[in-house]
Amino acid sequence: LLLFFMTLAVTSLFRPMPEVARSAVYDFFRYVVIYYLTIKIVVSCNHYRMILAVMLGSLFYMAHAAQSTHLGGRLEGFGLADAPDSNLLAALVLLLAPFCVAFMFTEKGWKRCVPIIPFLYIANMFVLCRSRGAFVGLIAQLLLAFFLLRKKIGLIKGVLICLLIGSSIFYLMDPQYKNRLLALQKGVSEKKFEESSAGRVEIWKRSLGITLDFPFGS
Repeated sequence: LLLFFMTLAVTSLFRPMPEVARSAVYDFFRYVVIYYLTIKIVVSCNHYRMILAVMLGSLFYMAHAAQSTHLGGRLEGFGLADAPDSNLLAALVLLLAPFCVAFMFTEKGWKRCVPIIPFLYIANMFVLCRSRGAFVGLIAQLLLAFFLLRKKIGLIKGVLICLLIGSSIFYLMDPQYKNRLLALQKGVSEKKFEESSAGRVEIWKRSLGITLDFPFGS
C-alpha cells in the first residue's frame, strides 16, 4: 500500500489534471491511514470480533433507516460517501453480510439468535438496491463459500445456510427486482437491452483491449 501510494503521489505531479490527481492521492492516503490503524488496533481475535460487530451494527442502523425512509424505486443516494448509489451500496452489503451469517453459526446459546433480525434488515436493504450485478456477486459468493467451507461446516450446514440466505432474499424481493433479474436472461426490448446490458459488455470489451494494448499504462 505504501509503495502504491508513493507511486500515485509521484505520478500525480505529471498529470494533466492536477486537481483531480491531488484528490485521488488524498483519498488513497485516507485508506492507508485506516488500514494502518486497523492492523495496530485489532491485535487479537476478540478485537476482530468486536470491530466486526460494530461494522454490522452500523450496517443494521443504515438498513433500518433505509426501510423507514424508503419511498419507492431503487435505493439511491443513501449509502456512504464511498458507496453513494444503489450498486455500490449493494456491493458494500455483500462485503459485510456474510459475517452476520458467520456469527449465527459460531456463537453459542442465545447469542446465535442475535444476528437474525439485523440480517433480515440488511437483506432487505440489499433487495431495495435492486442491483443485478450484486445479485450475480451474491450467487458467486455463495458458491465460493460452499466450496471453501464444505469440509469444515459439512454438507447439511452448508445447504441450510444457502437455503436461509436464498429464501430470505427471495421472500423480500419485490416484483420490480424480480423483473430486473429476469431481464438478465430473457431480454426486453432492443433499446432497453442496449441501455442496460449491451453497453456494459461493450465497455468490458474495450477495457480489455486497452489493457492488452497498454499493459503498463500509456
